[in-house]
Amino acid sequence: MALNTMNQNVGRPNTPPPTGVRRFWPWVNLAVYLASAVVVVVSLGSIAERATWRLRIDATKTRAYSLSEQTLRMLHSLEGRWLLSLVVTEQEIDRSTLRQIDEVLARYDEASANLAVERIDPTRAESIQRYFALLERLRTVYAGEVDRYETALAAARAGYEACGAFARDEAARMARLVADLGPSDPLRGPLEQFRNGFTLLADTAAAVLQVSDEAMRSDDSQPISDYEKARDTLAAALRNAAQDLDGVSRLIENTMLRSPAVGADLRARLAAAKVRYDDQAVKAQQAADGLTHLPPLELARIGRELARGEAAVIVSDSRATVVPAGQFITRSNIRQTREGGITFDQRFRGEQVLSSAIRSLLVDRMPLVVFVHAEEQSMIEPRRDRADAFGAASLLRSARYEVREWNVTRGERPRPQPGQRAVWIVLQRPFTERFSGGNPAPTRQELALIDAARQLLDSGEPVLLGVFPSVLHKLRQPDPWQIMLRSHGVEADTSRVVMEHVVDPGGAPVVLRTQELIDLPGEHAVSRAAQGQRLALPLAVPLKRHDSASSALRLTPLALAYPATSRWADPNWLDAITNPAFKPGPESYFTEPLPLAYAATRPEPTGSQRDQRFIVVGSGAWLQSDIADQPVSLGGERMALLYPGNFELLQAAVAWLAGLDDLIAQTPTARQVARLDGVTDAVRNRWRWIALIAMPGACFGLGVLVWMIRRR
Repeated sequence: MALNTMNQNVGRPNTPPPTGVRRFWPWVNLAVYLASAVVVVVSLGSIAERATWRLRIDATKTRAYSLSEQTLRMLHSLEGRWLLSLVVTEQEIDRSTLRQIDEVLARYDEASANLAVERIDPTRAESIQRYFALLERLRTVYAGEVDRYETALAAARAGYEACGAFARDEAARMARLVADLGPSDPLRGPLEQFRNGFTLLADTAAAVLQVSDEAMRSDDSQPISDYEKARDTLAAALRNAAQDLDGVSRLIENTMLRSPAVGADLRARLAAAKVRYDDQAVKAQQAADGLTHLPPLELARIGRELARGEAAVIVSDSRATVVPAGQFITRSNIRQTREGGITFDQRFRGEQVLSSAIRSLLVDRMPLVVFVHAEEQSMIEPRRDRADAFGAASLLRSARYEVREWNVTRGERPRPQPGQRAVWIVLQRPFTERFSGGNPAPTRQELALIDAARQLLDSGEPVLLGVFPSVLHKLRQPDPWQIMLRSHGVEADTSRVVMEHVVDPGGAPVVLRTQELIDLPGEHAVSRAAQGQRLALPLAVPLKRHDSASSALRLTPLALAYPATSRWADPNWLDAITNPAFKPGPESYFTEPLPLAYAATRPEPTGSQRDQRFIVVGSGAWLQSDIADQPVSLGGERMALLYPGNFELLQAAVAWLAGLDDLIAQTPTARQVARLDGVTDAVRNRWRWIALIAMPGACFGLGVLVWMIRRR
């Protein structure tokens, strides 16, 4: 009514202005209007918080779940019958993640007529038939390999069972032999030990056979027999039995048969026993060798992942591969530190992981990737501080690479299979551990790692190597890593670190010690594969061609730090880390782009016809999980990689080093979200204030202006 009265007054120019209480009615009307608007906005917000009322429309230019051109070309080129089965339990996955999975699977299903896509929940009755059909197809694909395994395992089981029976018989024979000796006979003690050893071997045989039979079991909790576990169990037991029998035989020959105190009858009985032990040791070793020579069986790894409940299985006409669920499904396991940082997450990577797994099936024999280090702990298993290569190793495994590690201070150098290419990734000691001690001098372990890296490069092996800055220059001591790389034509200026000044949202100066790059040089296939993806290089060390480098060495930059008024390379990098107000000298600023990563090609030092390839990255921590596998929230419960360029560069680098250049061209860009270049923190804050204050304020001001005009 108040609104109608105001409209009537506006329409009558000769009407005298309202007096008394009525002159406040327009303001009361405005207050009621604003209060109503607030109630509507709050109500809409409350409704929007309910997941059942949400409607999400993807209106971005490239769409968050559209497949890359490389992936589309790969899917269009598929021949034969392919199957992509995602085995997940719906009750254990939040709705947003499940929606992401369905959207990506729908894109794959639309892209190729030769690829069948399905999502299976083994806990739901309607999915059981498709789950069993998946298992049956896997057994069909690997029927030949399974027959070979089952034949070898059956022979090995029979051989070990015979070994256990032999041990029982020999324990009884040895007991009779001991009974014939006098109480003070010097051979009584050793022969009693032999009897106890045979008794233990006979008792152990039953337990070993039970473990092997359990591994070969197939039921709901283990849908596919674990052939590799059965193989490893029997092979280890047979080798131990052969070694024990051979040890007893040698002891009899070297001591008892040569002792003049042994009578003729006992000597004859011991000689006959030695022949039996030698014969049984040979049989046990032959049975173990039959298992050792069996190649890895991918079906066993697929079965182990399915036994955990969730996995992605890709099947072609001739082979299959599996992606563990932890690599593509977001879990509610994000933990924050006291400072508010995220310490761990597993997210849905979608196209990046699934396309990598499909591409791997197009290669007959995938290379061996060896992580070379000198740490006490494993570097391809998760560590509490996440200063490991677990994320990188997991990603490579999902692409069907064979991944192993080599501790140069303890284990032997891994050997690839005949015809298999090997790629070596050298991991220096994590930064937090390198500078935590008081003595910066290289340890024995680090010197062993440097020597191993030198030998790999000298022998023409493809090597991926990251470099840390060194504090030895401050002490006027040489950096052994720098010296080693100089001999191969690359100068790593480990005395300097590329840094830059930025301003945080509060306006305080901050020294950024990590170079974040998006635009990479397009001269090399490796850098083109990661182009447009955010790449992080912590404590980046400048690289250049060494003056003594051979003219046959070709260096192509993969990453560059471009000159800027806020960016410098200074030898006082430790002071800059601890002092945000650090001001570098004029000589620290550079005017030409500084290479931060090189792809190198040269004739193999061994004289082979092919070229040697190696890559040097001026950052030792770029592959660590706390950098490369760091998550970022996209809103709600959706997560993505903060630095997807690190894994993209890794995949392309490994493929190039292995000589699989075709895989680089098909590497997906993994654009999980559409990205805008040049959006700095200042630009982001500016648009935030525009959205929160300027736009609502403009609407409010326009409404007041219209109201005032109508009042006249």
